[in-house]
Amino acid sequence: LRQEAARARDLSDRDGLTGLVGRDSFGQSVSQALDRARRGGYPAALLYIDLDRFKPINDTYGHRCGDQVLCEVAERMRNVVRESDTVARVGGDEFVVLLPDTTDEAGAMAVSKNLIAAIEKPIDTTKGPLTVGASAGVGLYPENGANPEELLAFADKAMYARKAQASTSEPHLQEKNQE
Repeated sequence: LRQEAARARDLSDRDGLTGLVGRDSFGQSVSQALDRARRGGYPAALLYIDLDRFKPINDTYGHRCGDQVLCEVAERMRNVVRESDTVARVGGDEFVVLLPDTTDEAGAMAVSKNLIAAIEKPIDTTKGPLTVGASAGVGLYPENGANPEELLAFADKAMYARKAQASTSEPHLQEKNQE
């Protein structure tokens, strides 16, 4: 019974598709990391990452192919971050990364760029190689939020600001290429 209970608890703490930490466990990890950061007087960072061009993959090739993409993205993210960092899937194509020992925005931005570069490489699927992009927002503790909810909200808003910035510049770049 104990083994069954432990296995059920582990399954509820993980995203069933990617094996990443689930939303509830991630919230606990962020709370614990912020408590340690508060006691130690050092910062922490949270990255909010949303995949770009993912919906057309699901719409065109089906959810099974989309699931392959999500699993590969999760694996790539795990391979980029340190063992002390935590990667979680919090929504369909939304991920968050906790960087508990990051000391400044430059360090968090460097990890963000490395994650995006890894995500943007072609992904082999049963339908052939596909590519997705990613937009990321960074939230730093304590400057951008004093608790997990504030920090997550800040990183989420920063991610959507970057996504909006990228989408408004795309038509301009296309026009230049057409000339």
